[in-house]
Amino acid sequence: ATFLPLLTQPFGSPDPTTVAFASLTQVLQPLAPLPGVTQYAFGNNGSIYTLRNGTPSVLDIATLTSTPLPAGVGLPLSFTNTLTYDTVRDRVLCTSFSGPGALYAYDVLLGTWSTLSSLNNEEPRAFAYLPAVDASFGLHLDPFGFGPNPIELRRYDATG
Repeated sequence: ATFLPLLTQPFGSPDPTTVAFASLTQVLQPLAPLPGVTQYAFGNNGSIYTLRNGTPSVLDIATLTSTPLPAGVGLPLSFTNTLTYDTVRDRVLCTSFSGPGALYAYDVLLGTWSTLSSLNNEEPRAFAYLPAVDASFGLHLDPFGFGPNPIELRRYDATG
């Protein structure tokens, strides 16, 4: 089995993100740069979805290039900051901190975007889908530390 660990650089580092192909016992190929990629998720059909320069994309594993997913009509997919994959509904989920923030879904089979919910100015710093409970989880940080919970894990159902 081959897996694709993504190694991101520290914030502000001039070095690009790198990727390595490895098995359980050895590195199969040396590190390769993936400039601008900050997150990735595996789709049901073997596709790898990335967040590249804030744009949801699909990674061509042969060339290591990320191609942006088709733009959503009327959706302000700017300042996208997290990405995960909903394996039950076969869709890419991402959050944006544009305006009040929103949770978006890209239906892989239909090739369409939808807005699931507003995030009410509480955008997660990390986002992950867990199929065992059919829910997504967002890690929220209070940047000022004024709230009762400076770090909070929030659950989102299929509708956001």
